[in-house]
Formats: sequence, C-alpha cells, structure tokens
Amino acid sequence: MFLFIFEDKHGLVYEPHGIESCYWSTTLEGSDMLKAAGWKPYEMHRVSCHLHGVLIELGHLVSKGDPRKEVRASVRASGLDFDGRSP
Repeated sequence: MFLFIFEDKHGLVYEPHGIESCYWSTTLEGSDMLKAAGWKPYEMHRVSCHLHGVLIELGHLVSKGDPRKEVRASVRASGLDFDGRSP
C-alpha cells in the first residue's frame, strides 16, 4: 500500500498516496498491522507514534523519497514549529 504520511500538532496522519513526491510503502504485514490497529483509509487517519516506529523498525514501512521535506512543509503550513509551539 502506498501512503502519504505527515505530522501535525496531534501526531501522525496516514493518507492514501496521491500526487505527493514523497510517499511510503508498506508490506502486506505492515498493512495488516495498520488495519488491526483500527486504521482505515478515508475514515480513521491517525496512527500512533509507537505503531509508526514498530512498522519502520520491522521493515514493514519504507520511505520513497525524502520524508523529512514533507513533514517540515506540513508543520510549517500548520503555523507551528517542530516542538508544536507557535513561533
């Protein structure tokens, strides 16, 4: 499954991949773990930081491109700095 992942002031948001230059790819096991945790495309976008870390550590979630650029852009667009505070 291809996903666009970004971070806002509430945590991580996983959305189905659209036209973004940076995206993430999950293995079949990674997709099953997301669904078992309650994630549903277009319905429940939030994913815990713990699950995100586990998916990466086990190799079930792989970045395609530079995810830091997308996260920084989304945080800047929200008007927050990287610590979640207003500048």
